[in-house]
Amino acid sequence: MAKMVSVFNVFIQYKSKSEKACIVVCNYTKASNLLEDVMPNLHPFEINDLEKIRVEKRRNDYLIGRCAAKYAVMKLKDLSCQTDFYITNGFFRQPIVYGQDAQVSLSHTDDVGVAIAFSQECIIGIDIEIVRKDNSDILERIFTDHEKKIVKSFGTRQSIISTMIWSLKEAMSKALRIGFTSSPKLFEVASMKEEDNYLFCKFTNFTQFQARTYEKQNKVFALVYPFQTEIQFGNITE
Repeated sequence: MAKMVSVFNVFIQYKSKSEKACIVVCNYTKASNLLEDVMPNLHPFEINDLEKIRVEKRRNDYLIGRCAAKYAVMKLKDLSCQTDFYITNGFFRQPIVYGQDAQVSLSHTDDVGVAIAFSQECIIGIDIEIVRKDNSDILERIFTDHEKKIVKSFGTRQSIISTMIWSLKEAMSKALRIGFTSSPKLFEVASMKEEDNYLFCKFTNFTQFQARTYEKQNKVFALVYPFQTEIQFGNITE
């Protein structure tokens, strides 16, 4: 198969409110199949956006991101068709859903796209990054002194932890829907604590948020969501 799609139902409890979200991971083994698979699900406005992209790598990024994001919205809203709504970018390139009452956060890297669809009441950011050992020195140059201490405290796992910190910053900026329009140091990671098969994290300047991050198959995933929120992940549905 060229494409493998995994769908995770997410159950969110914030104080007295209960919400449902949906995470979709699209994994493509052959980039050549991207256009063929995703194009039928694009709204005319999205096709128009795609045609403006000339660089092949950026086109593939757009397609795999839309694959995950539109599938997530479709599953969250229990739709049978993806062409009745569209996703475009706002002023800070944050994804905006038109035609459905939902929000989406998305990320992509190489052959994997990940997205979470959720209600207008929630604030969530998601990110995925590849662990590359040769990136550790580059990442640490933009880390705060406190974050460098966190990295060193994990000993032999420093490459993974460095990537996790960067991914957490990305996810935090996406939750706020501003991207890196401010210094990455603003999104300083305050703490990382191991719990079960993931790390539970907090931020220095955004104490109203918390995060989870974990590594699988040399890829790091990060999810940022409000403090005092309980999140439970359901089984993979397909």
